[in-house]
Amino acid sequence: MDIHTSRGGGFVESVVVDGMDNIPAYLNLRSEMGLRALASELRERHTYVDVTGLSYSVLAPLIRAMVNASAPFSVLYRQPLRYVAAESPSPGRLFSMHPSSAGMAPLPGFASLRPDLSSVSAHTVVILGFEGSRIDYLINEIEPDMERLHIVLGSPGFRPEYPTFSLLANRQAIERFSLHARIWFANSACPFSLYETLGRIKRKTRAQRLRVAPFGTKPHAVGSVLYQLKNSDSTELVFDHPVASEVPGTEGRGRLHRFDVSDYLDAL
Repeated sequence: MDIHTSRGGGFVESVVVDGMDNIPAYLNLRSEMGLRALASELRERHTYVDVTGLSYSVLAPLIRAMVNASAPFSVLYRQPLRYVAAESPSPGRLFSMHPSSAGMAPLPGFASLRPDLSSVSAHTVVILGFEGSRIDYLINEIEPDMERLHIVLGSPGFRPEYPTFSLLANRQAIERFSLHARIWFANSACPFSLYETLGRIKRKTRAQRLRVAPFGTKPHAVGSVLYQLKNSDSTELVFDHPVASEVPGTEGRGRLHRFDVSDYLDAL
């Protein structure tokens, strides 16, 4: 089997597949039917899914298809060597990443039809990144119960200074909404650390519902998706679909991470 990727808007959006009789040669990664067929074909082999170049709108349904098909897989992620500083840095925007948002909406395949998941009684968990404007946008759009709003800081970070950058970028929101007492921690390079942190938040707060906004690292996005898939009756993913900057936000190739997802889920 050979798979070649093509990109759209800086992200991998489709693959060219050779050697699979039941899979079209050109597979659109935004096709739910195509992803289900691909995952079904991969049930008899161990697959490595590289999420480095995937948008969240592709990453989430692809992982969902693999988990639902019980296809054994590991996730690969290549962290960037560095982030590019914004041309005009501000307290909430230190790096050149996402200048705008396409709007708050569920990730493909993760829409909830249950009104209680979107009620103010739910606990909202924001996974922090380097852009403080995103948490303000989320608060304005979904109007969460501010006494039940939690934030997760990626710590330790890919680099020692990164947690400080996240706190600086989100400092205004943390101070304005008095979130200091509701800061949780998860290793920014580990989806399983984030998975366990979400479970700890739910247990400690006795929350019946969680709304999770994966605004942090790709590994944390993977952890958020896995947690929702295993707790779909009480967890909803909310996302602001940021628009990538015309100027690349990262440079270079850093450490390669591997996460054996199937082994982790089997051990739960």
